[in-house]
Amino acid sequence: MNTRSTWLAGALAFVAGGVHWAVCSAIVGGEGWDGAIYYATLPLVAVACAALGALAPKRPWRLGAAAASAQAAGLVLTAGTGASMLPVGLALLAILGGGLALCAWAGAWLGRRAGLGRG
Repeated sequence: MNTRSTWLAGALAFVAGGVHWAVCSAIVGGEGWDGAIYYATLPLVAVACAALGALAPKRPWRLGAAAASAQAAGLVLTAGTGASMLPVGLALLAILGGGLALCAWAGAWLGRRAGLGRG
């Protein structure tokens, strides 16, 4: 994959994470992960990261970081003035980003084996 495709994959992962947070926040009426819908739909973000990793296998960890970064931005925007738990939330999103990065890495590995991406 060329540099443009790698950046596009990162941007799509960022959008996937942001849309996930925004939709869950709108449904719940607060922070996205306050409702069960967040956890029920989180595998969709993981699958998106894996698919993007298969198509753009160069440094796939960035895809998980991009998706988690978008959710962290959403957390900061929805935390409001009572943000005393914000550091804990950001730490949890860092852990989530690690899991999403693993999914992207697995997708990249599978993509290379299938001959989908070059990287």
